[in-house]
Amino acid sequence: MQPELEFALTPGQQSAFHDYYRSTPEQYYYLFGEDIIGSVRRLGLITFRLAMVLSALRLHDTGEVVTTLICDDEDFQSAMAIARALIRHTVRVYRELSSADLGKPAAERSDRGASS
Repeated sequence: MQPELEFALTPGQQSAFHDYYRSTPEQYYYLFGEDIIGSVRRLGLITFRLAMVLSALRLHDTGEVVTTLICDDEDFQSAMAIARALIRHTVRVYRELSSADLGKPAAERSDRGASS
């Protein structure tokens, strides 16, 4: 059985992560309302998981044995770059959904969430 492995971001990475994910939901909230907040939060979790996987793969390559895996800056930057691309795609989808709703009567637009 493998020993438990803890994953951690450096203080600088934590700061960059929190700064990005504090400002991003606010920025898109003004464009799309509350609907996009959940997507941005999920992308924050995905970003953390990507950084963890990339760091674990690097650890596997080196064969190093550690109990706490500290995220490599390169892995963190890669995860953040992927996240920024995913957020752009999410915004594009929300724009498409918003423009598709414009042609519907107001009653249908307001019922969109009720049928889910």
